[in-house]
Amino acid sequence: MAAGPLPRQTLRGGGAAGRMGRMATTVRIPLAGGPADGEAIDVELDSNDRPPLTHHHLGAEGLVDAEIYELESAGDGWCYRWRGPAV
Repeated sequence: MAAGPLPRQTLRGGGAAGRMGRMATTVRIPLAGGPADGEAIDVELDSNDRPPLTHHHLGAEGLVDAEIYELESAGDGWCYRWRGPAV
């Protein structure tokens, strides 16, 4: 799944950025493959402007049905590619 430039949004919030007094930047990253294919999630970037390496997408039963998505480069941005169930 190719992704174009991703929108960035600056928030003052929790996490490490909020504790350090700087603005947190978030991006919307698409999910590719698996049961959440075509959906997108908003994630907070770390101090190196990178999103988390994995995303655990919760199923109807919560963590019992969770699916693992792993970060990949996609064009000018990123996507989370499905890797399988968390169990």
